[in-house]
Amino acid sequence: MPDTQNSTESLACPGCGCMPGDGRTPTCFHPEGCGFSRAQAAGAPEQLDEEDEEPLEDLDGPDLLQRWQRKNKMHCLEGDAGQEKMQKLVRVLGYDGHQFRFGEPLQQFLSDNPGAMEAILTWVEEQLDDNQDWRANVIEAIEDQESGDEDD
Repeated sequence: MPDTQNSTESLACPGCGCMPGDGRTPTCFHPEGCGFSRAQAAGAPEQLDEEDEEPLEDLDGPDLLQRWQRKNKMHCLEGDAGQEKMQKLVRVLGYDGHQFRFGEPLQQFLSDNPGAMEAILTWVEEQLDDNQDWRANVIEAIEDQESGDEDD
């Protein structure tokens, strides 16, 4: 097993050279989503082969989604590629753009699932102490609303 404490070379993703084992990055951010993980950097065994995996019907929700993510290389959710991957997921869930509502499948999904919107709001709340730009923008928006400069 590689010595991840003393060797940065053992932590680098073989696909792109990123450092998921550095304690800050959980998985590879390679544009193609090679998915090299901190566990792999630490010498953990690779994912099971398909013939060794449990039947899909026996998987619980989180395991089923993780299997789908693995099969679809949905490891990196940054940028346009990440949004396209989320669009793909919500299409699989049944939001294929053929509903009565207009908009992209992801918009339809968010419109139909307020819990997903709440999860996004919770995530934004958690980021506001660290992201000073977002924090300043929210403060400015509140101040504008309180002074009557904005109608929304």
